Amino acid sequence: MLGLRRISAKILGLVEGKPMVRRSSHRRCAGGAQGSPFCGPAKLPEPITIERIERALVYAAYVVVRYGPQFAPIVERLEHELEAAKKSEDAVAHARQILAVLGDKYPKEAGR
Repeated sequence: MLGLRRISAKILGLVEGKPMVRRSSHRRCAGGAQGSPFCGPAKLPEPITIERIERALVYAAYVVVRYGPQFAPIVERLEHELEAAKKSEDAVAHARQILAVLGDKYPKEAGR
């Protein structure tokens, strides 16, 4: 049976773009730690997108069906995050529409 922490880490890794890598406490980087606990150069996380949340939601739903309802809170959280991401995207699209319609009337306020 898979543990809740391991499944949660896998799903959040799908959303945040972090691969699930096992740490090895007995290995050391040559020359000391080089920016991350995984001995590699530090890299910026990928942006969280609607597509990534949807992919993680599908994986989480599979986990609930396969391993049981104790993983259902992860599905609920991802559903809420998906709704919030869609609302945010809609707000940006709405703001662009306002600028397209009224931007010429108030160019200074529109940053033109």
